[in-house]
Amino acid sequence: MNKLEKQTEILLDWQKGIKHAPFSLHLFPTNKCNLKCMTCSLRGKEPYEADKEVSKAQYVKLTNEAGKYGVQRIVITGGGEPLARYDTTKAITKVTKKHNMEGTLITNGTLFKEDLIKQLVEIGWDYVQISLDGPDSKTQDFLRGKGTFRTIMKNIKLFNHWKSKLSKNLPEVELIPVVNSKNFDKLSELLILANKNNIRHVTFQSLRVPDNKESRKLILSKTQYKLFWTHVKKAKELAFQLEIITNLENLDKKIMEETSNLTAVINHDIKEQSKQKQDKLNKGLNKGHVDTFKNIACYQPWIEMIIKPDGLTGPCPPVADNLHLNIKNNTLAEIWTSKQMEEFRKGIITGNIPECCERCCGNLILENREIRKNVQTK
Repeated sequence: MNKLEKQTEILLDWQKGIKHAPFSLHLFPTNKCNLKCMTCSLRGKEPYEADKEVSKAQYVKLTNEAGKYGVQRIVITGGGEPLARYDTTKAITKVTKKHNMEGTLITNGTLFKEDLIKQLVEIGWDYVQISLDGPDSKTQDFLRGKGTFRTIMKNIKLFNHWKSKLSKNLPEVELIPVVNSKNFDKLSELLILANKNNIRHVTFQSLRVPDNKESRKLILSKTQYKLFWTHVKKAKELAFQLEIITNLENLDKKIMEETSNLTAVINHDIKEQSKQKQDKLNKGLNKGHVDTFKNIACYQPWIEMIIKPDGLTGPCPPVADNLHLNIKNNTLAEIWTSKQMEEFRKGIITGNIPECCERCCGNLILENREIRKNVQTK
């Protein structure tokens, strides 16, 4: 059963009153980072207070708790760069696989040491997603920092070396470039680079524009935006030829345009879904009533939980800032079944989309569309 089917099964159980642990637990070990990427939403923000971070011991305890609670997937991400807390991240990966949970590490790819690469191969870690925005040092180093292209390519080669030496297929290395004015015309080149390095997944992401003048220059001009879709078409054809899995088929024009106000996109999705449902009712094609749960804006509060570096917890980072639930004071199960989470779920069902959703991730909106579509077929 694939990820989408597992998520759908969990959601249908919730609808029947059968509660589940979160399918995915996203851990943000730190907001510290060794780079100052132009595409980063934390760029220009106030210095991070590292003394408030969840401790390594707490993360180990939490990951053990997740395995026992029934969480199926651990995602180690940021915030900042997870490997800026090298020992903590390394410990989380070990405990994750001890409980046979699926593991994903999202990283800028520059802080790997060979011992961790070897460990990830040995324990059967599942996915390593690397933020490589450019197919060459000129583009990548401009966007992410001097020397990042060379370092990332060296580490990708080390993954290939250890997988070959130990006769392993995992972890699967993926590229997750952020589309911007410096790389919108280099989609095919990124696919060629991936293919040369045995990478079979490339997921293109929309730019969430940081609030500073320098980074705002990365927004595509109207001319670039029109040209971008020509490059998408060519890249789709190339991906098919190279047998590389991408999300190019699902890229959405509204999401690519409305990167600073994604609440508008979410509301549009729900209105369209509601209209289609009502049309079916009017035509007598849908016996029974309109099922609200199959037509909600976001499914994260039923399937996903995140823990920020300071312990704040919720279904996603913006909401976690508002719920004021902290893993330092409660267990995973206590937070997941808390009154605050239940009230938030009720709000989503009734169409109460918080303002913080304007900071949503474009790919998450696409994922919710896929889930909604699948739920509605059941």
